[in-house]
Amino acid sequence: MPRPWRTAIVAALCLWAGSAAAGAADGLPNLVLIVAEQLEFPEDPSALPYLDRLANQGVRFVEAYSPSADVAAAETELMTGRYAWRPAPTDLPPDSPRSTLSGALRTQGYRIADEIPADAEAFATALVRLDRWRAQDPDRPYFLYVRSPLAAEAFDRALGALVDQIDASGAAGNTLILVTAATASTHHVPMAARWGDGTEEGSRIPPGGVSLKVVGLQDVLATVGELVRVPVGRTGAEDSESFLDELQWGDRRGRRPRGAAVPPVREGFVFQRADGRFAIRQAHWKLVVDLDPAASSARMPLSRTGQLFDLRSDPAERVDLAAHYPSRVRSLAEDLNRFRESGTSTTQTPNGAASPLRRGRPGQDEEVDPGRWRELPGAADLGALTPEQEAQLEQLKSIGYLGGVVEDERSGVSFHDPQLAQDGANFYSSGDGEVAILMDMDGEVLHRWSASLAEIFPDSDMLEQTGAKWWRRARLFDNGDILAIYEGIAIIKLDKDSNVLWARENRAHHDVEVQPNGDLVLLTREPRVIPEIHETAFALEDFITILDSDGREKRRVSIWEAFRNSDFLATLQGGRVRTGDIFHTNTIHVLDGSLEDRLPAFRRGDVLTSLNAKGVLAVVSLDEPTVRWAVKSDPQGQHDPRILANGNLLLFDNRLEFDESVVVEMDPATGEAVWEYRGTELLPFHSRTCGAASRLANGNTLITESDGGRALEVTPDGAIVWEFYNPARSGDQGRYIATLSEVERIDWAEVDAWLD
Repeated sequence: MPRPWRTAIVAALCLWAGSAAAGAADGLPNLVLIVAEQLEFPEDPSALPYLDRLANQGVRFVEAYSPSADVAAAETELMTGRYAWRPAPTDLPPDSPRSTLSGALRTQGYRIADEIPADAEAFATALVRLDRWRAQDPDRPYFLYVRSPLAAEAFDRALGALVDQIDASGAAGNTLILVTAATASTHHVPMAARWGDGTEEGSRIPPGGVSLKVVGLQDVLATVGELVRVPVGRTGAEDSESFLDELQWGDRRGRRPRGAAVPPVREGFVFQRADGRFAIRQAHWKLVVDLDPAASSARMPLSRTGQLFDLRSDPAERVDLAAHYPSRVRSLAEDLNRFRESGTSTTQTPNGAASPLRRGRPGQDEEVDPGRWRELPGAADLGALTPEQEAQLEQLKSIGYLGGVVEDERSGVSFHDPQLAQDGANFYSSGDGEVAILMDMDGEVLHRWSASLAEIFPDSDMLEQTGAKWWRRARLFDNGDILAIYEGIAIIKLDKDSNVLWARENRAHHDVEVQPNGDLVLLTREPRVIPEIHETAFALEDFITILDSDGREKRRVSIWEAFRNSDFLATLQGGRVRTGDIFHTNTIHVLDGSLEDRLPAFRRGDVLTSLNAKGVLAVVSLDEPTVRWAVKSDPQGQHDPRILANGNLLLFDNRLEFDESVVVEMDPATGEAVWEYRGTELLPFHSRTCGAASRLANGNTLITESDGGRALEVTPDGAIVWEFYNPARSGDQGRYIATLSEVERIDWAEVDAWLD
């Protein structure tokens, strides 16, 4: 099946090893650099068959860029490893040669042909040069540079003829070919690499590899310099970072699975657009600003926002998020200013000394985006497996399951068994922002909702709270409308196009449930002094609140008053919290009456809830109000109790004092556990906060491990048949993962009517 070039860069760096017919001094490879002046890739890769074949024989870089929109500027960056907008350097002695691609290769004895005319005959000239070199001295390594103005199809045919001649001559085994483009309309340029003869047996890079590292044309110089053992960073190459590791998978790490995430090459990537504006990219964030291109020390005023884009969900850069993430805008602007003022954007200064650039700061000092994040389990040890972990990894390989244990960060759907998993769409809200997402079973985003609390309630005094930066819970209607809760602040209703239908700043929190008549039952809270609890300190009093379908409050019941009116007040004694958030109520589950015959306290219309801070499960009657049933049980920090169709109760037990969580199904009449899921030693399972679990139609259980940003579907015997990691990351090298409150499996019939 042809591979789409959708993300567009295929730099063909092909290092071939195998044949010795054109051996090079000291084992150095021949280098062939082929650059189309301007080249975009079609959706169907078969339209450029020779380039597609070349990429399939090696590795393609799907996150490669040209820093400049101008062809001449891009060529300068390719050859010098420095951004073209930088002024002439003044920090080197007059007689000190600056590093260039040709200069680095000359020091190692390469024959150089970088003066080939950039015209329609460039490929023909290159072929003549190769024939002459082969006849004169077949053992001396060479560097051949071809820049062509040909249109895409003509360029592809000429590329094929050149590569075929290299292969036919027997030189493929020791030739590095880099094919790329100087510019593209989006700065994404083609890039691909082959090291060997293009077969599994004869290549150092196994064919069909894909690299996700963000690389640029300016990185070619540092890469080639490292390859031929010339320290180019000591005399220039201020913006060039080597990506040689990506060309040596076969030597160092073995084949990386396609799509496996990897740490970024650089701290930041700077672009200069055709309109002269500057942009900087870090991870998935891109900031576009106005700066004077003639002044390298011009600073972006930090009071201005620029335009901020999230390239994960908005690769076309249509939605400006600057107003939603002001700290991210400020951080990117500071880094852009720093790169310009320091004269470098790499980890080495021009004289070879360590760069003063800021690196990621661990722990509390590390900057993390607004929202709710937790450290990705194992993030501190990414890429450094112990012998025991290596053995565990091999054990996982032997049973055909690799989800959850990879060398680098986990992202998206990591495992899916379509024969055993319950089919459907997956709906969730993410801790990285005010957003909800609907995706299919393979992680493809089908629909996205978003809204800004700052725009809905611009005068709110709670905009700086953490709960204002993400949605604690979202619920999907069968027409595409959603409800979303800003934790402790508000509840809103959006239509499928994210238009606000109504919004209520009523201190909603944790959970909401839609009733058959359209009413909403949700949790709200109010701070007040409750003398029975503390004579002077404020407590958050939780309420079960009923709204009509338009969000207007109909009535509310105090959970504290319900306990006072019952025989279960004593169950509130003890617990973790005595003032402040005294209950931390976290669940709304309206009972359907199916248990009334066996458990009269579980009446239709009553609410099953969880008081996390007290370790108490309770059934609250809204009519009287009172508590009809309450139990203080083993769960610690528990979440999300719900009644199953078989009459049992399913519960997410966080187990705060342990390093594991448990999902337990119990008989509510006896308290006896009839089923549990605890994870395994190899695939542990733990969320200290939040968490959810639901029973699916096929009998499997869908579990949300909130703090780990992970959701998994398990069979009754505990086998994982589907696993998803939130792709939203923050912090140094993505070490923090955004919280998942709950991933819900939605029947396709409920979304087909409105989903475009």
